[in-house]
Formats: sequence, structure tokens, C-alpha cells
Amino acid sequence: MWLRFALSTGLWAATAALPAAALELHLDPPVAAAASSLVVSLPDAAAESRVLAQQVTETTQLLDQLSIDGIITSRQKSPYSVWMKMNRKSLSMDQVLDRLAMRVRVDTVDECYALIEALHDRYDTVPGEFDDYIAMPKANGYASLHTVLQLQEGPVEVQVRTHAMHDLAEYGDASHAAYKRGQGFDIAA
Repeated sequence: MWLRFALSTGLWAATAALPAAALELHLDPPVAAAASSLVVSLPDAAAESRVLAQQVTETTQLLDQLSIDGIITSRQKSPYSVWMKMNRKSLSMDQVLDRLAMRVRVDTVDECYALIEALHDRYDTVPGEFDDYIAMPKANGYASLHTVLQLQEGPVEVQVRTHAMHDLAEYGDASHAAYKRGQGFDIAA
């Protein structure tokens, strides 16, 4: 109940902290045991944090080279989220390609494509992991470019979108909370 409240009100920090707390309190012992075994097998969080910080630095330099003003945010998926995704989609840990992720917000659609092209020129990518939701938005209006860079240290998911696309994805009809409430954009309307 509290997790849904935190998600629907945009309290993202609480959204991340509540599942971890539930596992630590062993509210669901089988889940806690499975998640604990996953945590042991995950790469070192500090090392992944350094990889992500380095990728943010390199992407910032790339934005500068392209003369694009951008805002970069990043995150490491929590062990609980990794475990939930593995179970929900029947994936192995190696198939969870978004454990590390960056989101880059820019001013224009042309800048989105310029940055994605530059990233693809500079880094190896995971085959089949490029989605162009700008050319083909989702039914709820969600638009963004998604790719997965294959770094030596492992994959990093990258989303590139404009500020307007970001606002729709975070606060509008394409938001995760609207999706969870079943109130996403009705394309027939």
C-alpha cells in the first residue's frame, strides 16, 4: 500500500527505499532469501557507481563537443528491482541490461538524434537494443530514444529525449504512475 502511495505521489526515494526495507525486515521471507542470494551475485555497487560516473563524464564531454546543452541523470537499479524484473520477465541477471542507466535531456529532436548517433559511433552497442519512440511514439504519447551501450564493464542503458518528452514521461499521461493507475493516454480520444 505505501509503495503504491509513494509511486503515485512521485516520492521516488521512498519508492526505492520501501521494497529494500521490506526485504530487510523479512516481510516476505522467500522473496528476502531469493533477493539476498541475488545481492551476493551482483557486481560491486561501488564499482558500478564508478562505471556510471565515468559514462556520465564521457557523455557530458560528448555533449560539449556537439555544442548541445543537456541534463544527464543516472541511476543504478536496486537489487530488489533487478530481482523483480528477473522474475516478472523470466530473465537471467545477464539479460537485465538496465542495471545501470543514464537519461539525457536536450532541447530539440535533432539534438536527440545527433547525440544517439555520436554515442553509437563512439561505443559498441547491444544488438537489437535500439528503440526509436520518437519516430514511433507509444500509444500513450511516450517518446524517447533508447539504446544500450556495451562497455567493457557491462551494459549501460541510455535514454535520450527532449525536455518536453521528459515532462510527459514523468508527469503526464505517459508517466509510470498514470500507467500503473490505468489512466494513460487514450489514443482514440
